[in-house]
Amino acid sequence: MEIFCFENGPFSVNSYLLVNGNSSIIIDPGHDCSEIRNHIDTNKLSVEAILLTHAHIDHVAGVNDIRDAYGNPDVYMGKDDTDLLANLTFQARMFALPSPKPVEINKVIRHKEDIEVAGLKIEPLHTPGHSQGSFSFVIESSIFSGDVLFLQSIGRTDLFGGNLSILMKSINEVLLTLPENYTVYPGHGEKTSIGYEKENNPYIKNKNYR
Repeated sequence: MEIFCFENGPFSVNSYLLVNGNSSIIIDPGHDCSEIRNHIDTNKLSVEAILLTHAHIDHVAGVNDIRDAYGNPDVYMGKDDTDLLANLTFQARMFALPSPKPVEINKVIRHKEDIEVAGLKIEPLHTPGHSQGSFSFVIESSIFSGDVLFLQSIGRTDLFGGNLSILMKSINEVLLTLPENYTVYPGHGEKTSIGYEKENNPYIKNKNYR
């Protein structure tokens, strides 16, 4: 598996393109998918699925663009973010953004119920706290954590569905139980690892956040 990161949109979201042979998966297509589409087209890849870590507008704004361009691939997301997904117009108004077309999902993911697509085995982990339906995806030795865990930081909990204690439980009891050498690919910023965050993340080390 090859992993390509495309930072895009007004919130500098990380959209990921996972390539396995001639097949690909997109995680969190943001507002501007032009670079992703260029890579897909140049390398003549098929798009087998779109995975959504959660339903905030910066992570889903490009879903329809990708679906329209590549034969309507399946869209996977946790059910607890469906209300959030249905309120994209409200989210857009909050940040003075254009209202996107409604985004629909057709595949509901569940905690630790593996998905097999594009020749890859994907383990979804329910990691709420940034939003109620946030999921992280474990693929081989890589973790796509959305807005739950960042390099020396954690996700915001002041948006709809956010809860600090639940977020820290997700981090401590789910993500930090994974092998320390696993690479973490977050929704914003640079990649990190489980081991590095255990030793260096101030929110994890501070007992007041547990």
